[in-house]
Amino acid sequence: MNKIVKFLKGKNIKQNETLENGEFNVYSSKTKNNGIFGKLNTFIFDNEYILITSHGPYAGTVIYVNEKFSTTSNSFVLKLDNNIVDTKFLFYLLKMSN
Repeated sequence: MNKIVKFLKGKNIKQNETLENGEFNVYSSKTKNNGIFGKLNTFIFDNEYILITSHGPYAGTVIYVNEKFSTTSNSFVLKLDNNIVDTKFLFYLLKMSN
């Protein structure tokens, strides 16, 4: 499994650290807004990932992201080896089973 997918985590980002006009989305498990918690001018991740929320009433929500972004520590970040499994394919599979 660890050859196919790497499980990563974001960092502890508080609401008061986000910016109204930031450049990059911050994703979290605490919001229904397509997972967007706020914005920052910095990012942690840059590419194609699957996010799975891990806390709160929306735990288990699956989100596809293909951009520069950050995420709070309340989500799992899945980075796939696209030579083995297509990220969008796994995303749709997880969405269907959710």
